[in-house]
Amino acid sequence: MNNNDDQAVLEFWFGEISGELATRDKQKMWYASSAQTDETIRQQFGGLLQQADEGELEHWAYKPRGRLALILLFDQFSRNIYRGKPEAFAFDNKALALCEQGLACGQDKQLNLVERLFFYHPLEHAEDLQAQQQSVSLFAQLMNEYPDGPQYQAASSAHRYAVEHSDIIQRFGRFPHRNKVLGRRCTDEELAYLDQGGKRFGQ
Repeated sequence: MNNNDDQAVLEFWFGEISGELATRDKQKMWYASSAQTDETIRQQFGGLLQQADEGELEHWAYKPRGRLALILLFDQFSRNIYRGKPEAFAFDNKALALCEQGLACGQDKQLNLVERLFFYHPLEHAEDLQAQQQSVSLFAQLMNEYPDGPQYQAASSAHRYAVEHSDIIQRFGRFPHRNKVLGRRCTDEELAYLDQGGKRFGQ
């Protein structure tokens, strides 16, 4: 890794972007868990995640795509590196802060569609109703900005998942599917929800 580490993060995650969307192979990598992908990210980017956690990469956030790279490290790569462990969620607050600060200065508007989808993800991952509501609103806004074609389909799908996440936080105040790995005791209502096939969203 070198001075272009932020670009390496983006290139690994998005690959070649066409029509403001990534390839199917990249989409499969994002949403279909793979031990091989986890290990690749662990080897290539585990050190960067540690550097970011120690505050050594804060200068990335001065530029929109640098901030996005930090968000990816804290919000996405952490889940690959620490899959099935409490540490998978240990960086969520940092990702959320980066997202909110970037929104406040309009950095998200300087990104393309697929980049914005992941820029907003920390809001969707937050166990906080206000963040969830903002997530739903931002993804709805994307649907208005991209009213047709595959771009609309991507924005619409992201909005649907945002609503599902928000509904869970509205109901429980947290994500029940995280309780086991985080050592949290489920309520009876949460147990019933999970037993009935409630949404789990990977991690």
